[in-house]
Amino acid sequence: MTIYTPRPIRFLGVVDGSACGVLNSKVKLYGVTAREGRQIPGWELIRAATLVAFDRLPKPAMPSISESPLSVAVACVHETKGPVFLLTGVWANENELRTSVVELNLQKPGGVISAGSSHMPLCTWDLAILAFERDAWVNTVLKNPTPAAIEAYFSHVLNALL
Repeated sequence: MTIYTPRPIRFLGVVDGSACGVLNSKVKLYGVTAREGRQIPGWELIRAATLVAFDRLPKPAMPSISESPLSVAVACVHETKGPVFLLTGVWANENELRTSVVELNLQKPGGVISAGSSHMPLCTWDLAILAFERDAWVNTVLKNPTPAAIEAYFSHVLNALL
């Protein structure tokens, strides 16, 4: 077993799905890297992960709360010392986060090595993001379920060394 080493978790921005051909969708994008001396994954990984994240979202968009047509998701591209993983979670039915994890490979068409397996990992760093996002969703949206509350959710972001 290796000793736990903190990794930088960085908020990379809110990406509007219309830029990727997915209308009425927005994704809060995070990056985590295990690469020494880096704060975020490489930009080529971030670009590829963004496209894959939007490709994995439901089409048409699934409203996150009934008062809004907007589909809201969170995604994290995680550059480990080995493979690169993409975690996506789509808020649905107001209080559910429908998650999936895939391994990315930029040399493969579509960029995904494996999808749909129940054995894909959620590591401690990914879980920190999900815990933060859960609390942000409860405190901004579920306690005030309006379209304006969704915009408040986008302003709650995590930047930490965990």
